[in-house]
Amino acid sequence: MFAGGKGVLYGIGYDGRLYWMKHILYLSPVPDPGIILPGNPKYALWQKQWMGPVEIGSGMTGVTQIFSPGEGHIYYVRDDVLVWRQHTGWENGTNK
Repeated sequence: MFAGGKGVLYGIGYDGRLYWMKHILYLSPVPDPGIILPGNPKYALWQKQWMGPVEIGSGMTGVTQIFSPGEGHIYYVRDDVLVWRQHTGWENGTNK
């Protein structure tokens, strides 16, 4: 997992797939409900703070370091080479 700025989080699965998710209310979050049970109204409200996860890419196996300065710019190291990737749909999770 790594931050992408403005509530965006990215993660890489064990299978090398790249995922996007966003904390919609990152500037004023709903507090953790404490009890995470379906049917708990506070939990339902807490869940609505998030968009995703959405698969936005693949082929990320072998990545040793990864970071994002924000706005969809993703840098990672694989095989000792620094690679840049632009996620143009970083604000809404579109797969681009």
